[in-house]
Amino acid sequence: GEEPNFAWPAFCQQLIEHVQHADASPVVVLGSMNSDEPHTRPLPVAVDATNPDLVWGLGAEESDYTGPTGITGVFAHEAIAAGQQVVSMWVTTPFYAPDGECPTATLALASIASWTVLLAKGWELRRHGRTQRSFTKIPSASV
Repeated sequence: GEEPNFAWPAFCQQLIEHVQHADASPVVVLGSMNSDEPHTRPLPVAVDATNPDLVWGLGAEESDYTGPTGITGVFAHEAIAAGQQVVSMWVTTPFYAPDGECPTATLALASIASWTVLLAKGWELRRHGRTQRSFTKIPSASV
């Protein structure tokens, strides 16, 4: 059969149609990659966003990754091309984690992602001329 990777753009277009139908914004893409990070230290989360206001003050590291990508990278690229606001978050996980499971990494991503949604809602309110309460403290990405 055909290599599955060739179908990624079509698959991503279907996902984007669902996102647009649901009027969901921003699109938050989560991922992880193995690294030499030990499990005994806080796992860093790298963040990249089409709108820096969406991730301001999260305490995460700005992403400068330029290597190989997977379906998450293709999806983020296609979503941006479709005019969506996109936030990509990646956590590095210990390469020795059994079966790729790392609850600490999941918790780090969930913490940052939940704050991103709150910040995005505040950004939408500002964009539409409404007022909001300021976030005075955003917890660190370290868990």
